[in-house]
Amino acid sequence: MAPCPAVLSMDDWNSHHAMLFIEDEFSFMSDMMSLRHTLALHLDSEDILDNHYFGNLSETREHQLLKPHTIGQPARWLEISLQVRGEDTSWITLFIRGDNMSVQGFANQSNKDYEYYCYRTGDSTPTTDDWTATDFLDWGNSYMSILDARDAEEVVARLDTARLGKTFAEDAVRVLSCYPDVADDTATISPAAQG
Repeated sequence: MAPCPAVLSMDDWNSHHAMLFIEDEFSFMSDMMSLRHTLALHLDSEDILDNHYFGNLSETREHQLLKPHTIGQPARWLEISLQVRGEDTSWITLFIRGDNMSVQGFANQSNKDYEYYCYRTGDSTPTTDDWTATDFLDWGNSYMSILDARDAEEVVARLDTARLGKTFAEDAVRVLSCYPDVADDTATISPAAQG
């Protein structure tokens, strides 16, 4: 079992790898604001309010846009490791496009890499030092595919009963950290987190 990747400061997003602990809502929001700010730092940087001159709107640079989606490889890939606080073996690393924040796959605690099958095109597979031989997941990246739902109404019903939040995120990390093996305590893990 591989150790969790080194913890980096949230101020060091430009290293393209960061570690987030699943903690309280304030910590999560702070991490997301740091990530949003870093992702908005690119050559084509713009604010959604640029060139709007309405009386109650101003160019505050607080509503920055992501870099436009690029065909093929983005300028950067982000590796974001999520760890359940206090559980050394409950962590995963997500591989995320730096332009549109699309999750392409993940690595578990055994450093086994998985990629969504729908991205099986050579030009969009993450090219990072940590991304090696990939196994393709048989589900896609849509809610309907991940939840194995028949339609959008079933997706909404499942998400409504999933009780999304800290516990859900911790359960999802626990399941994916040992994927494809199932934890002994799956009765306590929500069905949606099990995929």
